[in-house]
Amino acid sequence: MNEPISKDIMQKLFKNHSKKVKIFLRGSKTTGSNYDPFRDTGYTKAILNPLFIRAVIRSITANSLIIREMGLTESGALQLLVKDSDVEFIRLSEKILINEKEYYAYNDAVGNRLQIFPLEFGYSRVIIFRKDK
Repeated sequence: MNEPISKDIMQKLFKNHSKKVKIFLRGSKTTGSNYDPFRDTGYTKAILNPLFIRAVIRSITANSLIIREMGLTESGALQLLVKDSDVEFIRLSEKILINEKEYYAYNDAVGNRLQIFPLEFGYSRVIIFRKDK
């Protein structure tokens, strides 16, 4: 496919179908008198005000995760198409909210619960999973 045409299609898709994603960046941790480094308790986290990034959001079925994404079998996954300049915000995030539902952040994601794949034309694909509460 012709590169200028493909880039134009990606830009129109992002412009017409992107939605806001709320990203909370990491703040500071303060230790209290009952701080225990071995149990990871006794501190309070300060979360900064949210930043909003634009992303094209698409839900992913469990079947497509099994076939395409390294054997993952969970539901509640979303695929985000974001600009490369916003990927660093996702890597530094403490909490991710979409439609008031919380998803695993980069530092909290254990066992491939957040995956980032670079795409063409300055975009990246991010797969995130909903937290069970």
